[in-house]
Amino acid sequence: MSAAVVWRGVVVPVQTELENLGIKTLRDAMAANGGPVTKEGWRETFFAAHEGKSRSVTRTAFSRVTRSLIDKHLIELTGGRYTVYRKSASRGP
Repeated sequence: MSAAVVWRGVVVPVQTELENLGIKTLRDAMAANGGPVTKEGWRETFFAAHEGKSRSVTRTAFSRVTRSLIDKHLIELTGGRYTVYRKSASRGP
């Protein structure tokens, strides 16, 4: 699965598998919560899906993907809650 965002009329692809996992797990957490989620709520879903060799590796991966997705405007943080940016789109393989 790959993900992309339409930013000012231009489709910008997500660059890494980790970013794809971040978007997927955030969407899953939002679906389970019925809307935007706290970092802890998203982290739980991400940790369950990530196949890191250790908890430390998974914690680092989550930190990196959070920063990356915010920097790329693929997710938003508002009032302590995360949501997938409204223009984000997931496409099948």
